[in-house]
Amino acid sequence: MDLIVACHIKNDHWYKLINYNLSKIINYCKKIYIVYSISDNINSKLFEKNILYKNINFIKVKNEGYDFKKYKIGLLSMNVTSKPDWNAYLNRYSDLQKSFGNDIIAVETHWWKYGKTEGRICQLDTNKSVILMNDSFILSRNIDDIINKIQEKINNKVKFIGLSRADIHKQHYQSYFWVLNYNLIQSFCDLMTEERLDTSKGSHNIIMKCEVEISNLFINRYKSDFIYHTNLDNLLLDSLVKLLNKGYPVIKFQCLKRVKYDSNAKKKIIDFNPKIYRELHNDLKYLSDKDLSFHFFKFGITEGRKYKYNQISYIPQTIKILLDNTGLQYEDFLI
Repeated sequence: MDLIVACHIKNDHWYKLINYNLSKIINYCKKIYIVYSISDNINSKLFEKNILYKNINFIKVKNEGYDFKKYKIGLLSMNVTSKPDWNAYLNRYSDLQKSFGNDIIAVETHWWKYGKTEGRICQLDTNKSVILMNDSFILSRNIDDIINKIQEKINNKVKFIGLSRADIHKQHYQSYFWVLNYNLIQSFCDLMTEERLDTSKGSHNIIMKCEVEISNLFINRYKSDFIYHTNLDNLLLDSLVKLLNKGYPVIKFQCLKRVKYDSNAKKKIIDFNPKIYRELHNDLKYLSDKDLSFHFFKFGITEGRKYKYNQISYIPQTIKILLDNTGLQYEDFLI
């Protein structure tokens, strides 16, 4: 497998996180691309120099489009070229066989006219895959078991694999760790349009148009599978502890920013400010003040979202132990 790491370097400690996560996965990967943007006060040459591993392809980009644009840049930089095979295209789809028989010219015309935009595959099958991974988490343990499960699925001709599946909007695989078959690279890049990568409404548009829509397109069109069904469990701290006890290898920084409310919080909180809530949660940037207030009292309290700048995060002891074992000062990555 190959690996693309999409990240934004926010401070001088970030190379420690990248090195740590790479240490867990690098033995399984051949080509490695780090596609990164970087804060103005950070030296990009110093960041690259501090990455311990050799033969890494570094690509510095502007901080736009979130991880999906970086994934696309990394995939295009891999320069994966595979010529169309029209017999393979015909044999893969029974509706084409019924419509065109053995007319290869008609089959080729169909792909250029319809199949390409439909996301159909016109290359020979391959077992080659690339992992798309971002920097929004710490790998809390060795991932031999996860990689073995992924490899089993690849050997079973699965083309799109998610580490975790969520059902918040509709079934989709969360994009912080995707495994993509080489045959899907061109389709993925074609789907990464400017409209899908629009960040004017914060991360909500990216989540819905990229993570949810594309994930569902691939799930519906290709043989797909996932490792963990997390639902909301990767957002709720107490549920995350249960997942980690079952071998889930990821501690998301988003969880480490959560606070704990008591059962009467909805009645007690009288100082809620929607403007501050919006600033603290970029994925809610698109909501009106009224909708932000509704969101916080309906969902935000349950999710442990902060509504004030100075609230203290609550981290269960089980997670603290796992974090301590990494040797990382995780506070450095909660900016």
